[in-house]
Amino acid sequence: MTEAEYFSLRHAAIEHTPNAMRHPVGAALHHLHGRRDIAVKTGAYSTLPRLVVGGDLVITTLRRFADMCASTMPLRVVPCPVETPRLTFVAQWQSYRDREPIILWLVELMKRVSMQMAPASVPEPGLAA
Repeated sequence: MTEAEYFSLRHAAIEHTPNAMRHPVGAALHHLHGRRDIAVKTGAYSTLPRLVVGGDLVITTLRRFADMCASTMPLRVVPCPVETPRLTFVAQWQSYRDREPIILWLVELMKRVSMQMAPASVPEPGLAA
């Protein structure tokens, strides 16, 4: 898929509230490449793949999420034809909770799982259609 083809398609995208800060991938695409034709907006990541199954919409999302969805739904995952930023994920909580058992458990679990994860086959977000 070429960049021109990508921007000619109708997209479904995340938007948490009308006044919320734009999603990082959407913001980068808008800033670097222009405006996508966003036909449908949703506030939940889990609904994105369901919006495109059997239709003409596409989504731009993280490659791991796209691959996971394609393993259970009739979706096709292709590399995004435009460069997008690498994303960093963080967890945060109030500092007074640093020693709480549930926080310690969650941090340890996240470390263990992230160390077991292989790098995504393609670091750019995938495009599910």
